[in-house]
Amino acid sequence: MFIKSAPWTYEAFYESKHPEYVAIRNIINAHPEDKFILVGHGRQFERFRFNKVMCYNLPSGNKFKYGFSFFMNFLLPLIFRSDVVVGMGGINEIPMAFACALTRAKFIPVLVIDLWYSVSELPSKLRFGVNALLRVSFQVAHVNLAISKSIKRELVKNYGVASQKVLIYNYKISDIFNPNVSSGLKKTLNSSGPVVLTICRISPQKGLQYLIVASKEVVAAIPNVKFILQTCHSESTHRSNLINLINQHDAGQYFKIIETFVPYEDLPCRLAASDVFVLPSISEGFPVVILEALACGKPIVATKVGGIPEILQDGYNGLLVEPHSAKELGASIIKLLSNPELMKTLSKGAIETTKNMSNNEFEKILDDIIFKKK
Repeated sequence: MFIKSAPWTYEAFYESKHPEYVAIRNIINAHPEDKFILVGHGRQFERFRFNKVMCYNLPSGNKFKYGFSFFMNFLLPLIFRSDVVVGMGGINEIPMAFACALTRAKFIPVLVIDLWYSVSELPSKLRFGVNALLRVSFQVAHVNLAISKSIKRELVKNYGVASQKVLIYNYKISDIFNPNVSSGLKKTLNSSGPVVLTICRISPQKGLQYLIVASKEVVAAIPNVKFILQTCHSESTHRSNLINLINQHDAGQYFKIIETFVPYEDLPCRLAASDVFVLPSISEGFPVVILEALACGKPIVATKVGGIPEILQDGYNGLLVEPHSAKELGASIIKLLSNPELMKTLSKGAIETTKNMSNNEFEKILDDIIFKKK
């Protein structure tokens, strides 16, 4: 059983080139004699099949839906008596772990986010209890997969997990992300000046408010710049706060928020149309979009959080700034856009960074754990 935080769709299962979907698809195709159940999280409850593969999408959004999904993450492994449960989430790992403990199934948590941030968003009265439950969940796991060294350190230091029970894996992203993708979309985004692109969900974690504040200095230095925010998910309250902040800084004409769904396979065209990619997060596990931007040869400005410094080298393939610092963020964007030679240097470093990356380790490690170490 694979449990993801994103919904399963026909396109995701059969066609997506995202490394997670590719890995799961390849594992299923390599073992046609085994039974697989896929669980995702979407807008509503859904139950359907992909040939012999059973799929469930659990509702998410409000507290009631989240509570229902949290319970179903416990119930489904019990109902199907799963031999292995691969959980991709954070706090949602808790019900999976306890279900596996009852059925003696292999539990394999896949950690892609900073746990401290997820817990910090909870009411203060719940944090101690949730941390205690997470500690038990990760310690009873067969093995924990971490997408970055920073997440492994958090598991070992904060949750008491033995170092040997945490494996770090790397992605090799699809070849659709490359420096030769057409930049024709730029004419639509900003035909008269540079494009500063951010691809992320709209949430406090992403630090977009600092980009908005920083834009004032950037616009003063480069008046024809355009900031493009590509997002497929928005937290409504935070979105309203960001819009208000944009208006307070009279930056409406410089910002364009694109909230329509863009297929994963269309993201290379968005990246190719940008001059600089920016990610001002205050918390990250390891954002795959950084790898995608690097593969497209884009100079990057990003914060020194989570696993970002593990792939981004300041002055080689991007510029690193402190989180919560609009001043540093703005200065770095200006530094890049006003220095074509620096942009060329970082672009070259970006391409070299991803050119020789290994195969999709997530698929290899996961397949080995599930099928060769029973």
